[in-house]
Amino acid sequence: MTSLPLADLIGDPITRRYLSGESLGLPTGIEDVIARYRARDVERAGLGEAIEPVMRASGIPERCWRSSLDQLARGRALAVVTGQQLGSLGGPLYALLKAYSAVELAARLTQAGMGPVVPVFWLASQDHDLAEVDHADVVDDDGNLRRLRFRAPSGGAPIGTLSVNESMREEFDGWHARVARKPHAALADVLAPRTGESWTDWFVRCLGCYLPGTPLLFFDPLRHAGPAGTLIDRALAESDQARARLRSGAARLDARGFKPPLEVDDGSLVFDHRAGRRVRLRVDGDRVWSGTQVAPLARVREAIRQQPSAFSGNVALRPVLQGALLPCIAYVGGPAEIAYYHELPELFEWLGVPCPVLVPRLSATFVPRSIAEVAGGLGIVIDRALREPRELAAALERFGTTGAIGAGEMQLRTMIEHFGALCVQDHPEMERPARRAHRTMERALERLARQAQLARLSGQDGATPRLEALLAWLLPRGKLQERVLCAAGLVVEYGATRLLEALGHKDPRGARHLVVEL
Repeated sequence: MTSLPLADLIGDPITRRYLSGESLGLPTGIEDVIARYRARDVERAGLGEAIEPVMRASGIPERCWRSSLDQLARGRALAVVTGQQLGSLGGPLYALLKAYSAVELAARLTQAGMGPVVPVFWLASQDHDLAEVDHADVVDDDGNLRRLRFRAPSGGAPIGTLSVNESMREEFDGWHARVARKPHAALADVLAPRTGESWTDWFVRCLGCYLPGTPLLFFDPLRHAGPAGTLIDRALAESDQARARLRSGAARLDARGFKPPLEVDDGSLVFDHRAGRRVRLRVDGDRVWSGTQVAPLARVREAIRQQPSAFSGNVALRPVLQGALLPCIAYVGGPAEIAYYHELPELFEWLGVPCPVLVPRLSATFVPRSIAEVAGGLGIVIDRALREPRELAAALERFGTTGAIGAGEMQLRTMIEHFGALCVQDHPEMERPARRAHRTMERALERLARQAQLARLSGQDGATPRLEALLAWLLPRGKLQERVLCAAGLVVEYGATRLLEALGHKDPRGARHLVVEL
């Protein structure tokens, strides 16, 4: 195993500065956060009853998680929290890396005498963007990147309320047939979507399959929202004050020369799910607008008190709600999360919730031995190629037209992603159209590149397929592997235990990107 500094792979200046040791307003002493929770604990009544059904759906043996749950629900255990959207087949690899980071960090804090500390995975079941989670990317035996699509009607409803359908099972069965002879193909039976089950249960079972024997707990906010109702109510009723706290955080970053990652508009920090879809609320005096519908503020506040699970927080309020529902002393996040957390300390303080210490998740690229041999034969140093993709592109161009096409595709994907970021930078209302355009352009580019590569394959030597496989494994779609590939393909080939053993018991606070040869 080799590694390189995580900061070398991150473009966001706030996160880079944080990884270099500057807090920029975030707490750095975990003992101070612990002291605040000891002085004012979270409401633990009902916590165990909400978590236990999700744990049973995970497939993780009860002996692994029972102690963690009892300590969290009935004792005084603190929590290391991480979370992610409910991606198909467990989502991209970074979901697994987040979860494993939380497990490792909780164990280290407990051993250091700060515990008991348990790892908790916050399920983003209230998120509504199905296009973000309805697919899984795997690399076929021929080295081609393949996208599995799991379609489901949603109508804008929270993902956690959706059910698996027959077409999703059929899509999975097609992939299952292709991996039937893999050494650990039996694990595919565990990963299979089961018609009629909830999307949440499917996700939890997949992630549980990737993390055998760990004490990780899964928390679904749709099952335990009551204690958050008071904060949601206040954030809505005092929308002007909530936005003022966010603007204060933005001004603090701006004064340090950083562009604030979260734009603050005139909407509230609260979403309403009562109509079966997620709608952002906007307060206008004593009225609340929900899309084109208007209602008295007092009536909406009463609805929050009666049915808190029908409401949720936006990207700024959600971290605060996590700290209100769970004794979160540390949050394990990705680069984007670390960046926007820096805008939130004032909001945490206003709502009376301790702001956690931020810890970067483990970051890794898994390299099958066959791919490592291809890279070595082409004179490509994988660490260097990940740090500077243009070096990989240049290496590919040296080995024929098809390699040049792959390199060009990689560069164009990077440009498309950068263009989308520019569109949203000063106009947050462009986020959804930018995502739609991004997906459309990526699909069109993928089809064009594939057609061009197939047309050029005739008469080329055996290097071309190897180059395609190299690109698919190291920088799929021009991005780091962990942001694209699903763990399922690796698990049926090597087994979940092998992946965790290959990672080793690394402390995520080391902020390194690991290159793990399998």
